[in-house]
Amino acid sequence: MNLLRRMWLVGGAIACALTGGCGTASFHPVWSAAKGVSDDRVVGVWKPATVDEQKQETYTVARAEGGYTVAMKRTGPDGEFSGRYVLRLVKLGPTLFAEFTPAEDVSKRTTEQYGLMFMPMHNIWRLTLDKDAATLHMLDDDWLKAQADKNPASIQLLERPDGSILLISGTETLQKFFERAGVDPEAFKGDGARLVRAEPAAPAPGSRGK
Repeated sequence: MNLLRRMWLVGGAIACALTGGCGTASFHPVWSAAKGVSDDRVVGVWKPATVDEQKQETYTVARAEGGYTVAMKRTGPDGEFSGRYVLRLVKLGPTLFAEFTPAEDVSKRTTEQYGLMFMPMHNIWRLTLDKDAATLHMLDDDWLKAQADKNPASIQLLERPDGSILLISGTETLQKFFERAGVDPEAFKGDGARLVRAEPAAPAPGSRGK
């Protein structure tokens, strides 16, 4: 197992905690200062739209320098789990994307413990926002692999035996790829992970570009 694959094993575990899914893991960010945007509709306390009587979970999103922070709390039969993440938004063509990474201090502590076996991954979703709802859409793995097979220069990836995928292309290539994916009806299938507000939204100035 090469070094990159070993780092993925640990970094991917944190990425998959958010929303109970894995999104699309990437070694490099899709976000850049030139393409980054702010949309304060994401600020507030969120919960899954589908009620689970066995567990409760909330996601508290707050403004921060360069993006947003996300504090996740989940309680259920297996106990309590919490996580903290950085959220950045990026607009590629007409499509809004959300990129999650572990909070800086979480990454630092884990790196100190695991050394080169750990590197935080960038977790990428297409994001749609309504007044009181947000939906995270995951890139379809079969569509993604078909694109890589058809045109390897458009996107590079690694695939583990369990089928999970890690993108290894650089930021510029990722941005071009996700801009095309955002307008392809086959790229994002299903209803996505839908969140609704757990508390009423506070007054906000609305959307603004960075």
